[in-house]
This record gives sequence, C-alpha cells and structure tokens, in this order.
Amino acid sequence: MAIHKKPTKLRFGIMCDSCHFPQWQADAIKKLLSHKNIQCRLLIINQNHSVLHKITKIRPNNFLWFIYSLYLTLVSKANRPVNLTSLLANLPQLPVQIIKKGKHSEYFHSSDIRKIKSHQLDFILRFSFNIIRGDILSSAKYGVWSFHHGDEQKYRGGPPCFWEIYQNNLTTAAILQRLTPKLDAGIVLKKGYLKTNYSYIKNRDQMFLVSSDWPAKVSIDILNKNASYLNHPPSTTKAPIYSYPTNLQLIKLLILTTVNQISGLIKALFWADHWNIGVINQPIHAFIQTPHPKHIHWYPHLSKTSFLADPFALVDPKDKTKLHLFYENFQFTKNSGCLSYLSYQNRQFSKPQTIIKQPFHLSYPYVFKHQHHFYMVPEAFQTNQVVLYQATNFPFKWQKHQVLLDNFAGLDNTLIYHHKLWWLFSSNKHRHENSQLYLFYSNSLSKPFTPHPQNPIKTDVRSARSAGTPFKHQAKLYRPSMDCSEKYGSHVTINQIQTLTKTSYQEVKYKTIPQTHTISQANHFTLIDSHQQVFIFKNPRLIIFNLRKTLNKLLNPLSFSQ
Repeated sequence: MAIHKKPTKLRFGIMCDSCHFPQWQADAIKKLLSHKNIQCRLLIINQNHSVLHKITKIRPNNFLWFIYSLYLTLVSKANRPVNLTSLLANLPQLPVQIIKKGKHSEYFHSSDIRKIKSHQLDFILRFSFNIIRGDILSSAKYGVWSFHHGDEQKYRGGPPCFWEIYQNNLTTAAILQRLTPKLDAGIVLKKGYLKTNYSYIKNRDQMFLVSSDWPAKVSIDILNKNASYLNHPPSTTKAPIYSYPTNLQLIKLLILTTVNQISGLIKALFWADHWNIGVINQPIHAFIQTPHPKHIHWYPHLSKTSFLADPFALVDPKDKTKLHLFYENFQFTKNSGCLSYLSYQNRQFSKPQTIIKQPFHLSYPYVFKHQHHFYMVPEAFQTNQVVLYQATNFPFKWQKHQVLLDNFAGLDNTLIYHHKLWWLFSSNKHRHENSQLYLFYSNSLSKPFTPHPQNPIKTDVRSARSAGTPFKHQAKLYRPSMDCSEKYGSHVTINQIQTLTKTSYQEVKYKTIPQTHTISQANHFTLIDSHQQVFIFKNPRLIIFNLRKTLNKLLNPLSFSQ
C-alpha cells in the first residue's frame, strides 16, 4: 500500500459498543473531529458486547483483581464515562454480529464488510471487539487502528500499564498500530514512553490520556503526506504474554506502591540535589566520539545558600580564550532562581554578577549571537510566555525584545537557525514537562512563531526535554536532551535529527552521557552541569527549602521544578 496523491480530507469510522465512551477515547474522537479536514462517517456497533465475558474470567486466584477493577472504574480520570450521542447523532450506525472462530478470533460477515466499504473510509478506529481478523482489516484505505497500552517489545496481553510497575520498569510505553492478520504484529504508527508512576491508577491514566492525541496526529501526517511509516514492516516481538494478576501479585503491587510512595517522600524531605557548573576545553562534538567527558573544571565555590545550573556561554569576539558564561543561580531561601554571569579564562572564574532578576523563577539562559546582536531566551514558565531578551550592554544589561510564544509555559527553550528558518524547541510545564517536546518555527525573530503540526513532536521521557545547544558535526545535526526516566537531570541523551521541516520531524537516539543535566557549546569549549545528593541536615537552609518544595508538590502539582 503506497501513499501517492496528497488527500484533502480523511474519513474514518469507529468500532464501539455505543455512543458512550471512556474519557480517553472521547478525547481521541474529539481531537480528530476538531480538524476541519477529518470527518467521522460511520459507527460500527458491536452487538456481541457484554460484561458477562469479563465475569466468566473470574477465578479464585484472581478475584481480587476484579474487585480492584471496580474501584478503578470509580476513580479513574481516563475511564470516566462520556456521552457523545449529541456529537455523533447524525452518523450512520451499522450494528454488527461477529462470527467467532477459535478461542478469541472474530470475523465480520461479508454483507457487513460490503456496507463498511461502501462508506469509503480512510481508516477505522477500534474501540471495541476482540481479536478481529479477515477482510475487515483491509476494508478501509489505511486499515484498522488499535491501541496497545504497553511496550509491545516487553509486554503482550494485559492489564495495561500494570506489569511495568510490578517489574519495577522505569518507563511505561504505548503504541497506536495498524492491525495485520497476525496477532501482536501490527504496524506501529506512534509510540511513546512516560516515566512509570507507582500508583497504578495514575500510571494507566497518564498513558491513556497522552496517547489519545495519536490518531489525530497520524491523520495530520497523512494529510501532509508525511506518513511513510504506514508502509513500514509489521512489528516483531517475542515478549511474554501476560494476563490478569493473581491475588498475591496484586497484593504485592499494592505493597510496592505504598513502599515507593513512602520512600519517595523520605528522599524528598531529607535529601536534596546540589548542582554545579563546569567548563571543558573540548568541542561539544567530542562527546559523541568519546565515552565520557574528561577534565571538567568545576566552579570552585559550593555555596550552602544556592546552587548553579544551566550553563550557556559565548566566546569573547576579541579574545577566543575568554568565555562569557551565563547560568541559573538558585537561592534556597527564596525557592527561586535568577540569572547570573561570570567570565572564564585560563582556568579562572571571575566573581559572579546577577544580570536578570525577576519576582518569578528564571533559569536556562539560552544565549546566542545573530547579526552582531546578542540574544537570550531564558526559561520563565510562571509568566506563561517565552520571551526573547536582547543585550543593551553585553554581557551585563539585558531587556525584553520580543514575545516568541504567548500562553505557553515553556521550559528549556532552545532556538536554532536552520534552513533559513528559526526553530524553537520547548516543553510545556503544564503537560508532561519531562516527557513531551514541542516545536515552533518562524522566518524571523521579530515575527510570531507557528506551532508544528506534529506537536508534541515527541513523547519520550528518555529523550524529549531539551538539555543544551543543538550542534552540527560532519553535516549532521544533533540535539541534546534529558533522560528523566530514572530521575530529573540524571543523564543527557544526544539525538541525531534526521528530518526537520514545517510538517515533519524525526530524530533518533545517538548516545547517552551519564550523570549530566545539560551540555552546551561555545566554540571549542563545552559547558556542563551535574548534581550530587546532599543530606539536608548538614545544611539548615536546605531543610527549609526541602520542606517548602515538598509542601508545594503536595498542594500544587504544577509547582516549581528545576
């Protein structure tokens, strides 16, 4: 199946039990219908749906799971019932009685296949039925799309997002796939990774809700003729097949969840990360060739009142041995950061100076030079804007120059100029900040930035959030990112950008730099930062800081994070 002519509209059908959907499925449908060129044309109603088949699977050794499942239906946000009758009222409905073959396979009657094909659907979204086989899989142009909430390379079967917690896996994955005749061998259309949450309800909910974007994103890729992955070979996996947990396994998971929550609270109260910055006399591309950074010259003064992080620098235009270094200076007592400056030359750091201080938190002073002017894009998510600053007296005086993004709480904003366009990478403080990457573009720093149609362009806690300056080496473009799967800022992932256009973005992991938070270039120098865990009772100010930070997290999920 090849994609030739660029389609102007897409038609889809929905396999469902009725017009009542769980929240995450309703979100997926609404996001599809919010696009003017995507239309729902048919509801394929499962007449064989019954809750009895679930009850018949109850066994003495797993009856606790079914009791727990009832509790999940009451508290789950992703499974909250939504009535879409008014939205889908005018659509034709096709009631279907399936033909069962074998233990699980379901086939459609030929008469129903003919009726489905008559609607000339581009794809069918599967929210009902079991293991479907036969001609139904080819009854729409781009096939039947189905979710699997788990990493198909590790987990087949179910329950979704359960065994990742049980087996202490750092990440939980999901895929949207185009079904093929072979079981567990779909064509992967989208895949994402989130950090595993040790609350099963939260872990499952976050994956369900995040993945609800994906059918709309694949549809937009088709409309933009950027969906070559529809022709990829089917996934191959030898992962074990899981089923409902036994009573003992469920009890073990609940104990594990409780222990991890208590452990996390203890760590948050009694330990803190203390960050510091360093300079390496090597170009940044050396880090894709050598296993670890060498000869780091760390800033010598570790304060008990603050830490230093997010270093960026420019080489002095008149003296290539001198660095103008900008960084975040975080004050424990204020629970907030400002932007500071120091120079670096001949392995000597100058005395620090505060250059930008605001009543809100500032960090990640991404600095660059363009057409003889010096610019900076600091992180200031509390303002709900991404603002470009310009130096009025470099390097000490800066003023606001242009709002690049409004109504967007941008984190670690990273600008590059590539192929005659400005590209802005950012994460959203209010939406999976460590797992999702957004992209914007403009042909001028003085004009509004346009959101990329694939936003968020990446969902992967191991390599999404930006972590320094992108760089070119041997005609290839690389982007540093954070690996937050273990914890925030524990490693840097170097990604190689393969496609960067107004309608398409692709990158692949190239290398991991351990125990690193950000990495940035300044000519033949590289700037780096890292942290060490400090027992807070050695530092009274850290006790106050950790107490405030822990209370903020408990009272406000969107409170400050570094």
